Formats: sequence, structure tokens, C-alpha cells
Amino acid sequence: VGHPTTALASATVVGPDLALADSYATIVFVLGLEGLQWLDHHPGYDGYIITHDRTTHWTPGFASYRRTTPAAAV
Repeated sequence: VGHPTTALASATVVGPDLALADSYATIVFVLGLEGLQWLDHHPGYDGYIITHDRTTHWTPGFASYRRTTPAAAV
């Protein structure tokens, strides 16, 4: 209690309601890897997380948002 979370570097949540998606991203960030399991119980919302060692994890539904080829340099 009273200590900052250090498990994740980033958490992103997508869904139909921006305010809820933002709130859920904060919750996922604080919960760490378990946050994606928590998010799975919220239909319509999917998430993507990056750990400090740059490992990535996502919910099954987030796969449709992921780019499979590198973005072109701009």
C-alpha cells in the first residue's frame, strides 16, 4: 500500500466507451500481467501491455488491432 506499481511499462485498452477504456487501462496497469485476465471478464474491451523488458501480451480480441508487418518509415 502506498507504493507505485512497477510491473508494466505500458497498458492500452480499447473498447466502445472511451472513459471506461481509460479507467480499465489504469486498472490493468496497476494489476500487472493479471490485469489482462481481469479485462477478459469485461466484454467489448481488449488490452495490450508492455513490460519493462519489452515483452508484450494482449487479450485474444486485441489481435485484430495489432499490425502484423512493421510500419513504413515516415
